[in-house]
Parts: sequence; C-alpha cells; structure tokens
Amino acid sequence: VFLFPSDVAVAEYDNATLYCVATGNPMPSIVWSRDGNREVIIKSPNSSDIERVEKYNGTYLHLYRADRRQMGYYTCTADNGVPPAVTKRVSFVVHFEKYNGTYLHLYRADRRQMGYYTCTADNGVPPAVTKRVSFVVHFEKYNGTYLHLYRADRRQMGYYTCTADNGVPPAVTKRVSFVVHFEPKVIVPVQMIGTPLGGDVTFDCYTEGYPDTINYWCRNENPQDVIVVTSHLTAIQKDIRILSTTGV
Repeated sequence: VFLFPSDVAVAEYDNATLYCVATGNPMPSIVWSRDGNREVIIKSPNSSDIERVEKYNGTYLHLYRADRRQMGYYTCTADNGVPPAVTKRVSFVVHFEKYNGTYLHLYRADRRQMGYYTCTADNGVPPAVTKRVSFVVHFEKYNGTYLHLYRADRRQMGYYTCTADNGVPPAVTKRVSFVVHFEPKVIVPVQMIGTPLGGDVTFDCYTEGYPDTINYWCRNENPQDVIVVTSHLTAIQKDIRILSTTGV
C-alpha cells in the first residue's frame, strides 16, 4: 500500500485530496475510514450538499472546502480477499485563525498542536479581556534528525538522548544537555510577620532562576544593610529558610 502524502495540512475551506494506491493479485479495493468510528464527511464540489458515511470507497478521498470538523486521522485499508488486509494511516490537519465557543476541544491531540492559546471575551464594551493558556503534549519518543523546540521554556530543560538504529546491533546513543536561561523570580508567601519581644521568627522566601541565583536579605530596603547572604543555589527552585534571630 502506498499513501500520498503521509500527513496533510491545509487552511480552512481549502480543498485537499488523500491518495492511496495498492498493488496485488487480485487487485485490492480501497476503503477509507476515520479513527474513533467517526463519520467521513463528504462535501459536493459544486454545491452545499454534505454526505456522512462510515466508510468511503475509492483511491482518492476528496475533501472539498475542508473545515475543522474533518480534522483527525484517516485510515486507508487495501483488501483483495487474501489475508491479511493492509492499512495505512494519514493525519489531516485544518489550520484556522479563530474558534468561537466556551470550550475548545482538541481531540487526539498531537505535538503539532502544542503552544499558547489565547481566549478573548468581548461583549462590545471595551476593553476585551484575554487569558492565555499553555498547551503541552507529552510523548515518549520523537523520530527525526532534527528535534525542534519552539518557544522553549524551563519545563523542557534536561537531558535528551539521540538513538541511531538500523537493525544491526548495537544501537548507538548520544546524550545532550539542554538548559534554558530565565530571569530570577522571588515569591514571599507571607508579607507581614510579627513576634513578641524576644521571640524567634523565620522568614520564608522561594526563588527560581537559571543560572543559579545568589540570594540575600536587606533591612529597610537598604541594599547596604545586608543581614544574611545565602550560598549559591544548586537547584533551580529551592525553599529557603535562612533567617532566625532573636529580639527583632
């Protein structure tokens, strides 16, 4: 079975064609289906007529004026009555600018959908309100010579292993360290602390940053009045409990 191409992406309302051809004796028949038992949506090329079928027979699957409802995985099955039947799967993606609705459903999400999504609420009374959410897809392995990390953030830091295998043992591996530099951030969970005269007090401070930060406390916002200087951190984020004094 030959499938052309293996992955298809088009802008919404553009036309797309999935092509599957097979050889055999007798000549196999071609049947298209969608993952999850979803219906195949067939649109007429010259009218607004729409047909929904469980399976579609034919070498070519034409998706006229494709829309987001047709996104997903399509499976081509070639069968000539001589077991086993052979299948190939193709990913079909529709790119669209905006989506209206309270819920944005990403069915069978894959790594190409990772990124930042912005929700905008607008009732005609300025200003419109926006919120942004980061969407990440976790996957175990990635196949390819190049591993592109777009808009890399601190969650992607760590060691990555490249494995080359052509079926002749042993497989060869190399490891690379990936580091993301980001500005320091300080979080003080309790903004006001009190204690009786002569009591003990502990100030809590949470910091994160890379390269590792040097942390210190000042009194009365005076940089020259340093109380305690911490040692250089060895972790990206660490709970620091550094000050215990009497008679504050």
